Amino acid sequence: LLYELKYFLETNGQHLDVMNWTLCAGSRGTDGGVPRVDWDGAQLRVVWCNPESANGPLRARQAVS
Repeated sequence: LLYELKYFLETNGQHLDVMNWTLCAGSRGTDGGVPRVDWDGAQLRVVWCNPESANGPLRARQAVS
C-alpha cells in the first residue's frame, strides 16, 4: 500500500494494479488466506483470497525490500 502511494505521487496520479492485481503472499491470515490489492474503478481494494482458489492467470512479480 505504501508503494502504491509512492508510485501515485511520483507519476502524477497513475496507479499500480489497474489491469492486474498484486498478491501479497508474504502476509497470511490465520486460515491461510492471502490478501490481494487492486483498483476497482476509482477505489483501491484489499481482498482476501483462499488458498483453495488458486488458478492459472496468477503470476508473480519480484518485490524489492
